[in-house]
Order: sequence, then C-alpha cells, then structure tokens
Amino acid sequence: MSNITRIFMIHDKLSRRSHFNAQEIADILEVSKSTIYRDIDYMKDHLKAPVVFDREKGTYTYDSGTDFQLPAMWFNSQEIHTLLAINSLLKSLDSDHSRYIFEDLTHHVSTLLYNTGYDAQFIINHISIKPFEARPAPPRIFAKIVDSMLNKKTLEMTYKSRTTLKLSERTIEPQKAVHYRNTWYLVAHCRSTTALRTFSLDRIVELTKTSEPYEMYPTEKIDEYIDNGFGIFIGKQHNSATLMFTPQAALWVKDEKWHPDQEGELNPDGSYTLKLPYSDPTELVMEIMRHGPHVEVIEPPELRKSVATRVYNTQKLYREFRKKRYNRNGGRYNENINHR
Repeated sequence: MSNITRIFMIHDKLSRRSHFNAQEIADILEVSKSTIYRDIDYMKDHLKAPVVFDREKGTYTYDSGTDFQLPAMWFNSQEIHTLLAINSLLKSLDSDHSRYIFEDLTHHVSTLLYNTGYDAQFIINHISIKPFEARPAPPRIFAKIVDSMLNKKTLEMTYKSRTTLKLSERTIEPQKAVHYRNTWYLVAHCRSTTALRTFSLDRIVELTKTSEPYEMYPTEKIDEYIDNGFGIFIGKQHNSATLMFTPQAALWVKDEKWHPDQEGELNPDGSYTLKLPYSDPTELVMEIMRHGPHVEVIEPPELRKSVATRVYNTQKLYREFRKKRYNRNGGRYNENINHR
C-alpha cells in the first residue's frame, strides 16, 4: 500500500473526530507501527495537519478547533513530468549561490514528488528528463535579467551574433525569459530596433544594470509574439506551410504537436498532410530536414525552394567529399573507408 493511500485513510479516521493509537491503525492497514509514526510525522511537518497526541489516552486526533482538508495529491503523467522538469532545471543551476537560493524550492518539489505515493528519489532515479543540445545560461546573466524584470529597469547589453560573430551594443527592456529545448531565451524590447526581439542567453556577453525605468508589455502581447511564429524564431510575416509526410513518417508525426494552430489530415494512402503557420522559417526548415526523404514541402514555393537548396548543398558536400577520397586513394574508391 502506498503512503498516499495510508495518509488518506488516516485523515479519514481523524476527520471523524475519532481517537486511535498507532497500533490500531497499523493493524487495519497491515503495516508496522513505525510506518504509521512516519506517516503522522509527514502529515504534521509537510501537510501542516493539526494532529495532536493525547498523552493520557495514548491516542491521536485532530485539533477540535480546526477543519483541516488534505491538499490534492494525485498527479497524472503530465504533472509528474512538470515536477521532474522543475527538479531538473533547479539541479542544472551551476552556481553555488543559486543552489542555496533555491534549496527550499527544491525541497518542496521533492515533497510533491513524494506525494505521488512513492519515494521521491526512486521517481527521480527511474523517470528522467535528458537534456538535448543544451546551451547553459550563465547564472550571473540570468540573475541580472530577473532583477531587471522585477525592478523594471533597463539593461545595457553586449550581444554576440551566432551567425556573424559580431558584437552589438543595445539597450533592452526584458519582458520574458523562455526555456525552450533546453536553452534559455530572452524576449525583450530592443530600443535600437524599437521592437520586440528574442535573444539567446548564452550569446549575451555582458549586461549592465541602469537606473532607467521602463514599462512591461501586456502579457497577452508577449504571448502573441511568441506563439505567432514556429519555435523560437519570430518574424513579422505570417505564412502557412503545407507538408506531406510519407506513410512511414506519418506513424510518428500524426501524434506530434508542432504548433498550437496546426491542422493535420491522414490521407487514404497512409500519408499525412500537416498545415501550420510560421514566420521566420529557420527552425521549421531544420525540423523538415530532420525527416529527410520522408517529407515534402507542398507550399509555399519559397519554403520549398529553401529546403530544396539545403538538400542540394548537402548532396554537393557529400559528392565533393567522395571525390576527395577517390583522388587520395589513387583513383580507386574504397567502399570500406569510413566516410565520416
């Protein structure tokens, strides 16, 4: 029997204003008396249950002056996933100072995991979230962004472009930090462009606090800015893509959520048509390329051309690589060569 079941049964007995000793409830639940002691201690320390012990009678009861109810403690798979994600994020903080600040929060998350009815460490050990292509955010950068948003004071930022490697100086008004695909991004109003922009925290070289105040955007506008595009790349244009997946790929893609406003249709031949909005095509093209020969861009023409160009350049790269191998091998192509 799980601890959560025992706690509900103990609560039910106590809420009826009945007195019982540990041995009585242990016999009913077929557990040891020490287990009941641990459950009662947990109820008192973590759930703030008003359990009192009558020393004269040697029994437990609820304080008569309270009307205590147990908090909801049932978790579905998505809720457990969320708790594990929070736990994983807290553990990923690579600063002793940050870990100290969030120590209590980590403890509360572990308590919630315990409320699933099993040992929290067991759940952490056997259900995990693996970071993929993670780019850590420097703690000092993250701390300044949070401080800026709380105090509504602008930041002077030095940013290094990932594509051009050039440095730029900007004054920004932080609006929202977004954790997306194991990477932290900042949505901020950039005074240089007088518009909202998205910045990767790992590309921020330096942030300097200022005393200049700013106004936060309405939450709805920030969410609209983020949701309008596909993934983290945001743009002004709003386009619609139509993709056709082969029957083999359809087995997986038909159950995937690429965008909140997507439309999907399973065709008679087993193929799958997916329609979804996008603005900047960068991330959408990367997702399309991930499926290789199992997806075709039907429209728009410019997106189809962009993917076709990437496919052509990839083929060209491998052809040139094969030609170099051929020439190095004295005009003979060796199939046993490792072509990495």
